[in-house]
Amino acid sequence: MLDQSVEENLGLVTMRAATRAGLVDLRGQREAAARIAGQLGVRMAGLGQHVRTLSGGNQQKVVIGKWLLGFESCRGRPVSALLREGVFAVQGEGRAVGRSLVWLLVGVVVLGVGVASALQVRGALEREREYRAASECASVPVTASACLWEQEFTVRSADTNRRERNKSPEALLVLPSGKTWDVTFRQTGPVLSEMEPDDEVVGVIWHGRVVEVRDADGRRQQTSDGPVGWPADRLGGALACIPGGLAAVAGGLWALLARGNRRHAAAATVVRWHGVAIGVAALLTLWAQSGNDWPMWALPAIWGPITLILLACMTGFVIAALRGELEDDEPTGPQGPTPPPPPPTPP
Repeated sequence: MLDQSVEENLGLVTMRAATRAGLVDLRGQREAAARIAGQLGVRMAGLGQHVRTLSGGNQQKVVIGKWLLGFESCRGRPVSALLREGVFAVQGEGRAVGRSLVWLLVGVVVLGVGVASALQVRGALEREREYRAASECASVPVTASACLWEQEFTVRSADTNRRERNKSPEALLVLPSGKTWDVTFRQTGPVLSEMEPDDEVVGVIWHGRVVEVRDADGRRQQTSDGPVGWPADRLGGALACIPGGLAAVAGGLWALLARGNRRHAAAATVVRWHGVAIGVAALLTLWAQSGNDWPMWALPAIWGPITLILLACMTGFVIAALRGELEDDEPTGPQGPTPPPPPPTPP
């Protein structure tokens, strides 16, 4: 109503609430109009100024004020409390959406790393199958070839490098022609640890590299270029990143699709953090396997049962979250916990 004053516009919506015994509380209406106009920052000469003479932005503030006063009269709560609750709700939802997006982005990146590691493990398996299917060379290969050739070497030096944590075990082998081959190993045994200078060993050459060494007692050991066996770091990366990435993506999407539902948000949080725990378990298992020179099968053998236990725990906590068993007994808001009801008055 542009031809009426600010006070009349804001007072119309509170007329019913301000009426007592058929009389309108004009003073109460005026105070409510002045309060809401001050809270919204309406620029005016006074409450008696006509709305038509206000700027477009201030006219909109008057319209918003009428809506807020009407909502206040229906809810029976002051506008300031309603506005504060709305701001806290919007801020809380915004933070929740932001967290979900971060988890989703991190999950996609981690999942990509895990898939890349799994592809490298697959490539290693294909290389091992190619090696096992390779035939022996008919003569000494002049260039790198896919056939297998056994060549005799003399050991010049061998060092396990146990004190050098970032240095691989290595040996210097010499051909009958005098040419030297520097060969590294993934582990120290069983052949390298027993090597002595001037020992005679046989090396298997494949694609121009020494992939296996055999000593006089028939013991065999793969070199760093050996195709047999999975790469431990890539296998550990796949075990850590794929489940963790999937859990982060699933939890992030779940929280985004179920915005405003506290139970589903709690369940999504459970999924995300259990995914993190599964990834950490894989990394710790990989660290223990590499530090103690355990065989490769120890990695999935130890990590598998731990993962099953964590998945069982995750399932139980998700069910509890969906049932509301993980919620607080007393919901809290911007005003703090809801006070208990007063005790009944004795008769």
